[in-house]
Parts: sequence; structure tokens; C-alpha cells
Amino acid sequence: MIIVEDRFAEVFAYIPDVQYPGDVNAYAPTFQYGDDKELNAFLKLHEAQNSKPYPLIWLLYPYTEKQLKTKVELPSVSFILAVDTKTEMLNPERIKESYKKILIPMYDNFVKVITRNNIINIEHSFNVIKYPNYSDDNSTGDKNKTIARWDALKVNFKCTINDTCLRKIKI
Repeated sequence: MIIVEDRFAEVFAYIPDVQYPGDVNAYAPTFQYGDDKELNAFLKLHEAQNSKPYPLIWLLYPYTEKQLKTKVELPSVSFILAVDTKTEMLNPERIKESYKKILIPMYDNFVKVITRNNIINIEHSFNVIKYPNYSDDNSTGDKNKTIARWDALKVNFKCTINDTCLRKIKI
């Protein structure tokens, strides 16, 4: 059986560190996975440790796997690419500061590693949803799905992952 989470982790290790505007440090994206309960437990753990897991790449559960002999087919898989944000920012500022400077470059590198590796086959078709001031799926702002507040991109696609050894990915 191919462990999808391990294969994605191998690939995402090649995503370059993310530079936040006005910060001299660059941060490696954190990859994790699970449902809403797991996400909130993960965020509480980081909060208790006084650390921030951003930028974050979160594989959303549940998803369906069709396990075959040497590959696994994922008819639909979703990731959240997220950065923490300030609730008082309006959307034009979010687009300028969070999306153009951090999330879109991070998305571009996400797509590069997903499409340039030798273990994931994809049709190069991604559905992307913007979630400024991330809240519930309807983006009403009434109910926050996490204990944190994010600017985020939700990326959906279908793919097949094989069991071969990962070769170095050139970005």
C-alpha cells in the first residue's frame, strides 16, 4: 500500500522557503494533514509551544484512494495553503500583502513540485479558491473552521501517485 501522505511529504520538501515581506528570515512550509479536529489540535499544540506553523500546507481529510498494485489514484484531493493574517485588513490589502507577496509565489512553487516530480502524475489542471480571512466553506465569516485566522488558497486536483523512488526536483 502506498502511503499518500508520505509521498506528498517527500515532494513538498522541495518547496523553497517562503520569505515574508519585512522579515529577514525565510520559513520552510509546514506540511500536515487531517480533518478539522486534527487541524485545531495541531494549531493548539503550536500555540502552546508559542510557535507558528506558517506557511502551512494542509492536506484535507477525507479523500478517497484507489489503491492499485504499483500506484494509487486520487480522484479528488484538496490542500489549503495558508498564512496567518490580521482580521482588520480589507481585501485589497490582503491581495497585496498576503496573496501577491506570499501565497501566490508559494502556490507557484507548490504547482512546480507537483508537476515536475516523477512520482505524481497530474493533468495540470488545478481548481483554486481564494479564502481571505479564512472561515467556513461558505466564507460567510460567521464560523471559523480553525482556531486561527488565515488568508488561504484551497487547491483541488486529481492525480495518480506511483511507488517509484523520487528523483531530485528542479525548481
